[in-house]
Amino acid sequence: MAGSCCPHVPDCVGRLTSSDLEQLMTNMSCDICKRGATTTNLWLCLYPDCYMLGCAETRNDHSTQHNKARPQHAVQLNVTNKRSWCYLCKTEVILHNNNPKVSGVLGTRQEESEPEHSTEGLVGLS
Repeated sequence: MAGSCCPHVPDCVGRLTSSDLEQLMTNMSCDICKRGATTTNLWLCLYPDCYMLGCAETRNDHSTQHNKARPQHAVQLNVTNKRSWCYLCKTEVILHNNNPKVSGVLGTRQEESEPEHSTEGLVGLS
């Protein structure tokens, strides 16, 4: 099973319950431009008490702009495929199999499993 070793998760990933995550997933549009998940990749900032939802468009990448304005908001979750990215490590984070462990529901395997050794779905993040 693939894993990751992102040291930033203790500070950059909030402890969410399954009902917290479900509630965050009800607003499926970019907080800035309101583009929906049917037209763009949406990324949820996992920083405690932030949870900004931003799109990953080439021209107006609001998820990356959010991270650039707030570098400590480093770990984001793709709301469609449940894959995560750390801007500080510049790599994918396997939340359910990371060292150190991720607290809360994000530390458990999400509905959609991620293909190993693929960067598909990570477009727009750098």
